[in-house]
Amino acid sequence: MEIFNQIKSNHEYEESRVLVVSKTRMTNNHVCIGAITDSGKYLRLLYPDNSNMLENIDINIYDNLLIKYQKRKDIKLPHSEDINLFYAKKISITHQPMIDILNKLKVNIWKGNPTVLFDNKLIWSENYWRSTAYISTNNIPNNSVGFWISDRDLYLNQGRYEYVLDNITYSIKYVGMHKPQECIYKGTLIRVSLARWWNNNGTFAEDRCYLQLSEYYPSEDETNILDKIYSSINNRTTISVNYFINGKNIIFNDVIPYKILYLNGNYYLACEVNTPYKFTLFRISKIRAVTKNIQNFNYNSKMLEFINYIQTPFSRYSDNYKDTMIKVKVEIDKSKTSFFEIRKHLPSQKIIERKENGNIIVSFTVTQELEMEELIKKWVPYIKVIEPASLDEKIKNDLKKYLLS
Repeated sequence: MEIFNQIKSNHEYEESRVLVVSKTRMTNNHVCIGAITDSGKYLRLLYPDNSNMLENIDINIYDNLLIKYQKRKDIKLPHSEDINLFYAKKISITHQPMIDILNKLKVNIWKGNPTVLFDNKLIWSENYWRSTAYISTNNIPNNSVGFWISDRDLYLNQGRYEYVLDNITYSIKYVGMHKPQECIYKGTLIRVSLARWWNNNGTFAEDRCYLQLSEYYPSEDETNILDKIYSSINNRTTISVNYFINGKNIIFNDVIPYKILYLNGNYYLACEVNTPYKFTLFRISKIRAVTKNIQNFNYNSKMLEFINYIQTPFSRYSDNYKDTMIKVKVEIDKSKTSFFEIRKHLPSQKIIERKENGNIIVSFTVTQELEMEELIKKWVPYIKVIEPASLDEKIKNDLKKYLLS
């Protein structure tokens, strides 16, 4: 399928078969498209006028293309990959893992912590509580892109992935097209790149190329995981779950999947597990892999009823959960009552009293006090716990620790 054609008869072009390895978001509806040739050479696809591709162009990661191009005439290191694209035809789509392709091409992959990237030529500067990296004009690498396998998990924080080592937080801006996962697990193949030269209107003594995380290639993405879970729910077959918890991967076998729930801005798998707790909520973003089994299951009717009652990720199941529910009462300051009058923060929320001073008393019914802690702390100092006293004491102690830390 021909995608792009601006061939001129009086021009000479190089021709190559390439694999698209990245498509990263830029400003003004443009994208930066990275590719690699069958000899392992990096390319960055630009229009003939040196501008980046438009976002709606039908070129995507894992596409195999036949391209005709010319090397960009005014290349400025480290952006040695720039080419002017005049023709592109989609040949096929690769389904082979990216890491296998790179290993076959004998492409160099950096391994370890972020300081090894770009052959140790990065400068890491303190920016608020974290360090960001850039290349200076004094020590320029020959390429502006590369691949990396981190030896630690990277966690998403305000659009940046962070690597923590020896009390230093190495922070890398994410510029990929797809929605980022909460965690990029160690051992995952990552593509890194250097942005164009920039000086922030003369703020710095010299131009800089900042480090970016432009793509990553999980062994199994969330879409595939969700597909497997939904299939197992529909067919009533058990699954095995590789789950990341407390810094470790733990495999849970013979998991009975009940339902996918959306709670507090995240997706969870409500399921029955072979542990003393019997029931758990697996956060989808922390599931590394799912294996479908052939063993069938029957639903536990009490557990199914409980799942329909769940209010937060901290709901705790027991066979007699209805008999052990906890009633929580809080007083809301009059300046914030409207936020509780127009919205239920939990399904069990009820306004049970309106005081003469304008404050309101609100009640909640939960399976354990932990379900209320996040909500209460969010509304401090406009909220006061009336009962139970144990929850009031827990909140006060947590706040004291926070203020003294």
